[in-house]
Amino acid sequence: MRNFQLPPTLVQLIAEQRVIPFIGAGFSAALELPQWEALLRELTEEIQRGSAPDETVSYEEVRDACNNDYLQMAEYLFLRAGETIGPLRHALDSALKATLPPVTSTAHVELVNLAASQVYTTNFDDLIEETYRVLGRPVSLIAVARDVAVADPERTHVVKYHGDPRHEHTLVLTESQYYTRLEFESPMDLKLRADLLGRSVLFIGYSFSDINIRVIWFKLMQTMKQVPEKDRLPSYIVRLRSNPVLERLYEAVGLTTIVIDPDGNATDKESETRCLADFMLSLSMAVERYTRQSLPSRMFVSNGLLDAIDDELDTTDPSRGGARSRPRRAALPDEGSIQPVPASTALVELLANLTSREIPAPLQSRCESIVDTIASKVAVYSAAFLAGDVASWILTQSDGSQGATLMVCAAMARSFTRDAVFASDVPWEKVWATKLSPSEARYLLDLFNLEVKGHQGDEPYEDYDVAYLADIAKRIANGSLIEHEEEIEASAETLLGELAEIYPSVGSYAPTEGKPEPLTITAEIDDRIIALEEVEAEDDGGEDVAEHEEGDQP
Repeated sequence: MRNFQLPPTLVQLIAEQRVIPFIGAGFSAALELPQWEALLRELTEEIQRGSAPDETVSYEEVRDACNNDYLQMAEYLFLRAGETIGPLRHALDSALKATLPPVTSTAHVELVNLAASQVYTTNFDDLIEETYRVLGRPVSLIAVARDVAVADPERTHVVKYHGDPRHEHTLVLTESQYYTRLEFESPMDLKLRADLLGRSVLFIGYSFSDINIRVIWFKLMQTMKQVPEKDRLPSYIVRLRSNPVLERLYEAVGLTTIVIDPDGNATDKESETRCLADFMLSLSMAVERYTRQSLPSRMFVSNGLLDAIDDELDTTDPSRGGARSRPRRAALPDEGSIQPVPASTALVELLANLTSREIPAPLQSRCESIVDTIASKVAVYSAAFLAGDVASWILTQSDGSQGATLMVCAAMARSFTRDAVFASDVPWEKVWATKLSPSEARYLLDLFNLEVKGHQGDEPYEDYDVAYLADIAKRIANGSLIEHEEEIEASAETLLGELAEIYPSVGSYAPTEGKPEPLTITAEIDDRIIALEEVEAEDDGGEDVAEHEEGDQP
């Protein structure tokens, strides 16, 4: 995560659904849509396609002649197109087709996760409303006056503030169209004024120099003059880098700047896009923490959340210690063995958030891969809830998961992690339907071997860990938990035979398709422990008598 600060008031207002996100062109960068400059360059080429060489003007010439004023450049292109919006709209349609599914954009998914009742945008693309649709969230698109009148109040309103290409007359693209909108009396303007009462605005994806923000905010503040300043909620603008002069100007009109790359680490488009993704993810997680529960509608996994988990897994330090209920017994000898390490606090928080979210179909495969990585890297004893919650989460949203099965099996090796898994809503039939890899099976047999050895002495471990690992070893031996591997299956049989010499019921025990319940084995463990305690008590009693008699002698 980046080193930025989230205003606590903003988090609170979002949790109370009192914030209107206002989305600009920079918001869609992850989906490779063009920014204004690139869009105008494409429009310039499209409008002049087929023109005679002496009638063609380069983009650079148009830009320089208009002093880099995008609205004036668009006005020129409008004139070149015969003062009709049709050719421009056609060019827009071509330029605004995203090559990636909208749910692959962290910013768009996390915007949905904020559960705002209204979202405004000056963008012409349909990515925001499409994200809502793909995720199955009810949404109403508002682009014309009739839309305002018939919009369902139970749905999120996505307001196309500068129009939609499907309705040519709504587009605010050129300089003259923009000046007409300055009257601030269109149905969209009236709706914004009404929506703003009692709410805050969060501008995202705009540049400091963007005239949209300056004009919109100036007009809004004029209409809000009748509302006492103390009764106006703070509003915010998200910026990549700091600009103290403009920040002071915005502050004077009630806009607080949130700088999301204060250290200046983002030096290219990819890292800038990651900054925005980190901000949106941090915001949704902060809101969830504030409410101490999920937002009004179920949240969705984003690529940004998976990126954050990946980063944390990559930086996990194997030398870190972790709180344990007793010394770790497993000391895995083979270089190729799985050697999990304790989960960091950051990873625990990220996974807790992950398990509260639904998986969008395009991210299903990546989520399963993340769970496999967690299972092979993270020791479940360092955060008992991890195995049960993460395994249940992925299994309820998939047909099966190798990582989830490994997590559950590893958790069964320790009493407190086993209790946590058994308390979770684990779909056991999916756990046992998945085949483990040879290295995963060997890891579990290593744990079983250490437990077996712990029961072969005169002072056996006083718990049931070996019984539950025997259940897993049975599944490995009979080939139901692993693809046929003769050597591994034979190792499982050998260990089960050694344990059966101590607890005979191991030989006849048969695993079920549901939650493991090796009751016959645990009963024999109890009987053995009780018998040893009785022998120990008799020995202690005899020693006490001997000491007493010895003390009575003169």
